Amino acid sequence: IEFLAKSIVADYVRRDAEVLKEGEEVKYLYIIVKGSCIVKKDGKVVDILEEGNFFGDSAIIFKEPSKFTVKASEDSILYMIPRKVFEKILEEYPQFKEF
Repeated sequence: IEFLAKSIVADYVRRDAEVLKEGEEVKYLYIIVKGSCIVKKDGKVVDILEEGNFFGDSAIIFKEPSKFTVKASEDSILYMIPRKVFEKILEEYPQFKEF
């Protein structure tokens, strides 16, 4: 937990700002601390994420680019866990990866 806490970056994202683009390499696991985000696939809304939700995990786990575009639907605060840190946790804690 201490290792993770030292690695997390917090970011303030303005409403309508694009956080992640479809087809882009995912560099972070994103956790919504405050606010909300809209998830789109091929320009269509497929999900709305709120406080406590996260995204970017599947692309990191399966080592593929993002299948979605994610945009802040209101001013938001995100915690961002760097990809390498998330991958290290997945390697060292198989039970976490299964979850």
